[in-house]
Amino acid sequence: MLGENQVKCFLSLCDTLSFTETAQQLHITRQAVSKTIAALERELGTLLFARGRRHVELTEAGAAWRDYFLQEAERYRAAKADILNLYGGEAFQIRVGFQNYMRFGRVPNRAFSRISARSPKLHMTVERHSPAGLMHGLREGRLQIVLLCSRFYPNPEGMHRLALFRVPLVLLVSRQHPLAREGATCRDFVREPYLLDAFEGERPIDRERRLRTDLDCCGLNPSRVIVVPNRDSAYTAAELGQGVLISTALSRFIGTGSLVSYETGASDTLVCLWREDEKNPAVAEYARYLREGYAEGPAGEGISDLFSRQ
Repeated sequence: MLGENQVKCFLSLCDTLSFTETAQQLHITRQAVSKTIAALERELGTLLFARGRRHVELTEAGAAWRDYFLQEAERYRAAKADILNLYGGEAFQIRVGFQNYMRFGRVPNRAFSRISARSPKLHMTVERHSPAGLMHGLREGRLQIVLLCSRFYPNPEGMHRLALFRVPLVLLVSRQHPLAREGATCRDFVREPYLLDAFEGERPIDRERRLRTDLDCCGLNPSRVIVVPNRDSAYTAAELGQGVLISTALSRFIGTGSLVSYETGASDTLVCLWREDEKNPAVAEYARYLREGYAEGPAGEGISDLFSRQ
């Protein structure tokens, strides 16, 4: 019997046509990918990929199985949404993802309260991930709507996109940095080493594009780029004075005392994304209430409250 991990590995390899890239996306070894595909070929009784020294190609049989698995995955997502809509009961919920290390204020909870006042059986579950983790969860169906900065995924296919508000980008520098003195500006750090956090499953070409976007929009020309495993590592390295990094002005690390923030003159847009085939009407309603909540900005609720807490 086929396993979910086998199918996931097969579909990833269909996209990348690279055992190495598939291993990176799934956080397993290249050998594990090879063994998984070999076992799947034995189970299905056919060759799925033609392997060469420098290339991997999908066979006709492999293409047929790819189409089959994609169709089954889509049918499963549609059936799951339909059944939840009809029989969700106490388990019916909105699954929301937030970009990690950012402050979102009270608006998300207040937006949900407006919906649950009419639908008391509706529940909200929350997860925090990197932008890549949010998009993966959204595409896999684990998350229904996510809030993140648009520069990471400006035009994602198959997604509804609703802009919430503009947020300034700042440069974070260790308070102990010798250049972090009174009167300093972002321009004093343009040549400092730059800290770039890796995204899970990110291709090198996408990481380079993300790096160029950040450096160009903030006018940085670092002496070198230091790639660290995740955002937490980036903040820690910045606190230790190993380099500087770009963040939003809503970072939870601003105002903690160990880092100083400098205005870059650039900004990003906080957006919410949800799938175009999402069948739960409460998801689009939640997005609309989010935008209204941030736009209204009464004391203790909106954008002004977020920035006043820095």
